[in-house]
Amino acid sequence: MIKAPFNFVPLDANIFFPSWASQISHDIPFKEYHSGIIHVIIKAETPIFTRNGHPFDTDDNDFSYIRENGKRVHFIPSTSVKGCIRNVLEIMSLGKMHPVTDSHTEKNYKHSPKELEELRQNESADLQGIKRGSLDLAECIFGTTNDNSKIRGRVQFSHFKCIKEEIMPANSKEFTVVLNTPNPSVLPLYVCQDGSSYIDYDNEELYPDEILKGWKRYVLRSGYWSKKPGKDNVITTFRPLNKGSIFKGSIHYHNLKKEELGALLCALTWNGEDGCYHHLGQAKPFGFGRVSIKLDNCLLQNPNSYIGAYKDMMSAWLRDMTEGGNPTWRNYKPIRELFTLAKTVRKWDDKNFNYMEGKDSKSAKKNKEYLLPLSEILKKEK
Repeated sequence: MIKAPFNFVPLDANIFFPSWASQISHDIPFKEYHSGIIHVIIKAETPIFTRNGHPFDTDDNDFSYIRENGKRVHFIPSTSVKGCIRNVLEIMSLGKMHPVTDSHTEKNYKHSPKELEELRQNESADLQGIKRGSLDLAECIFGTTNDNSKIRGRVQFSHFKCIKEEIMPANSKEFTVVLNTPNPSVLPLYVCQDGSSYIDYDNEELYPDEILKGWKRYVLRSGYWSKKPGKDNVITTFRPLNKGSIFKGSIHYHNLKKEELGALLCALTWNGEDGCYHHLGQAKPFGFGRVSIKLDNCLLQNPNSYIGAYKDMMSAWLRDMTEGGNPTWRNYKPIRELFTLAKTVRKWDDKNFNYMEGKDSKSAKKNKEYLLPLSEILKKEK
């Protein structure tokens, strides 16, 4: 049986490139622009860990912290929260994917995942009649260091200080787990399959979005679990904070269009829908880092109006880009799958979402099995 602690949001053939990208400036505001601060509360729904990166501290297994008045104050680094929200916004806005370069695929196939994604980006730009290398929505908002189109971001995230700290039980203060690195060469997991013959990265008959599995997201857990590492495994040890810990921080935004601010709010709040969660920190495959994010003392009079402007823009673009039908942003296939992953919480001991053993992987490939989308797995369970 094919199984994994992660699944994927499928790619779309088309990428949304904002028409106003060339007009972005830190000095000259848009005619109708928005600048301000969003205060945010993050609550750990399962134990959470972000590594302490202070060079003066040799014990780097502790949760990240600073010292205030001689005491440790734990915090989630701004880069962790920013990366989490940016990734969700990239997916929500049908943006570019930035795949991990894998030496095994580059060695064994003519085309790597990175090359296929670049081809998808170029084909989408050509189809829309715009310049190759154009910015997607996430790049417009968060910035990019791409050599062809460097741009400073217009949002800045603070560190998120812990304002309510929950300590792990005495017998669970420290964990040692195996954190596997992504391995795109495992075709049943990372490449779209149809159950007939195995498709690889060099298939000449399919478009890139029909080969690449998509955006990788870890399956949410109701709790945490751990597996004793073997002798030859690369392991990591860490000391998390317990569920119920609460963190507070802010996001400063400058010169955003209404639709851009709506996209940011939509990514933060999951479109304002209840029962959706983000993932932060390390050891996500083992159930750590499931968090809920809420706006705190929001100064915007009607946040939903900004989210609505973003959704209307995306729905109108989808109608222009698709043949037939009348798609809306929320019912579009990649968005539906993203929300399925954001809302589905499996039991901590559900072995159907653990890593496969080596023998299981070989057996699955022999039987032409492959990882189904989470929505299809849930249907089969009913």
